[in-house]
Amino acid sequence: MRLEQQLEHLQRQLGEAKPLADRWTPVVSGELRPGAKQVHVTLAFGGRRTTAVVSVDAFRSNTVDDLTISIIDTLAESLLIDCLREVIRPEVERLARGAQALPRATV
Repeated sequence: MRLEQQLEHLQRQLGEAKPLADRWTPVVSGELRPGAKQVHVTLAFGGRRTTAVVSVDAFRSNTVDDLTISIIDTLAESLLIDCLREVIRPEVERLARGAQALPRATV
């Protein structure tokens, strides 16, 4: 009976941790859009989703390594900018309110 209780406890812990782990597991999908002459590469990570759009011509004329580096740079920059915007915006709003409250300088 004790072993069954431990097993149930571990299964409950796994059930609680799995959604968090899934959220931080990067998932990448790609889509070729021939009509638009574009390739879309989408990354879902940390509860966020961002897409890099690359022309079909770029795929034809670049190496896989060059394309991979370019796409990673685009996706990482987009994720970072979104995260920083959330962190920095409240402070900028606070400072903007403070600046509005200051008396205007007369010339």
